[in-house]
Amino acid sequence: MRRLFIFAITIMICFNGCGKSRPADLPKLYPAVITVLQDGKPLADANVQMVPQTDSKWSAVGVTDANGKVEFFTQGKYKGVPEGTYTVLVSKVFTEPSQYANKPQPANVDYGQWQEMLASEKLKSFNLVDTKFNDKSTSPLEWTTGQKNGIVDVGQSIREEIKPPPM
Repeated sequence: MRRLFIFAITIMICFNGCGKSRPADLPKLYPAVITVLQDGKPLADANVQMVPQTDSKWSAVGVTDANGKVEFFTQGKYKGVPEGTYTVLVSKVFTEPSQYANKPQPANVDYGQWQEMLASEKLKSFNLVDTKFNDKSTSPLEWTTGQKNGIVDVGQSIREEIKPPPM
């Protein structure tokens, strides 16, 4: 029974702070939750970033859930955002499923051929949100601390192929 008690106390201590040393200059953080809409509906699985409109080094990130809600973490670790006004960046990319990846090598194909098949597969990726929403200089989306819950709209859905840069 005593061991169980010590184990429970250890777990509680770690849950409340093990490995989470905050940077000394990290300012006070405020809750930040917004909902991202596209075509008037919640946008799931979008990457969202809050970029400060000042010279602050503290940005925050999150990913939308099935209801389009995203909770932000400064530097990806610390719940909330420092006080300020932010440009909100939103992106969502879809990559076509691979016909070979995550499948076992066929018995009638040797290892070298299998590696060539994997390497030759040209998967296409698509932006599903207009790229203007993923650029600090063009995103019209803004959020300020104190807005506990906000809504941002990324307009109509798109499917724009991402072209690899020329070689």
